[in-house]
Amino acid sequence: GSCQYCSPGTYISSTGAASCSKCKAGTFAPGRGSRNCRPCSAGSFSNAGSSRCTQCSLGYYAPSSGSSRCMKCPYGSIATNAQRTKCYKFGECYFANKNFVSTSVSRTKSSKPCQSWTVRYCSWHTLKRTCHVPNPTAKASQSTGNTCRTFTEQGGSNKPWCYTKTSTRWELCNIPLCGPRLRECYNKGTKNFVSGIAVTRSGKPCQGWEIKSCPSGTVGKTCHVPNTALKLARLIGNTCRITTASSEKRPWCYTRTSRRWETCNIPQC
Repeated sequence: GSCQYCSPGTYISSTGAASCSKCKAGTFAPGRGSRNCRPCSAGSFSNAGSSRCTQCSLGYYAPSSGSSRCMKCPYGSIATNAQRTKCYKFGECYFANKNFVSTSVSRTKSSKPCQSWTVRYCSWHTLKRTCHVPNPTAKASQSTGNTCRTFTEQGGSNKPWCYTKTSTRWELCNIPLCGPRLRECYNKGTKNFVSGIAVTRSGKPCQGWEIKSCPSGTVGKTCHVPNTALKLARLIGNTCRITTASSEKRPWCYTRTSRRWETCNIPQC
């Protein structure tokens, strides 16, 4: 009799074979008459006998090619990149047009160390070499620490960046944009939660948690002194949070407006 082509999802292992073989899980054969099966690319998977691979769902990832299944991201992280090849902790991906303060990244995309945001003056022999005076927006933000961040007031690309401790004045950081369907959420009853969002539910910008006193004329207007428990907690950054130092059970922050504090638009998981 005449020979027949193997159907999609199967292949012929050798000339003259009596039957076609199914592609193994993690591989695929897209068309008829395949002589071999191709491995699925990282971020996707396939079952045995597949003619195509399927991208991992949001929150699942496949770090290498040839995967037969996707793995669930660890608690507190999610796969946000389009390829679904790795997971990022909440707060280590940023949302467009929202203030963001990284909790751990203090190097630029080319590994230059970040300069502290509290620098207000550089000595003559360090200026432009290892020290850079922040622009008015960065100064007015009352930011502390040296982790990468964004300022919605600044305009432009709004990507996380920092001043560097090298001759390069500033540089972007290697922090991904959160996926379009990604939404942070907090677990009911949690005592510690740190968001990547630094704006309240009504759009008010969050004040830094490190503030111990307010400049004259700003108290109750654009600056609020944290209560004693929050001072002792030594919190950093300005993103919404739940903390044991406060009785509020939803993510919140002090604001840089006349309203002392407000909850944030982050849903319960």
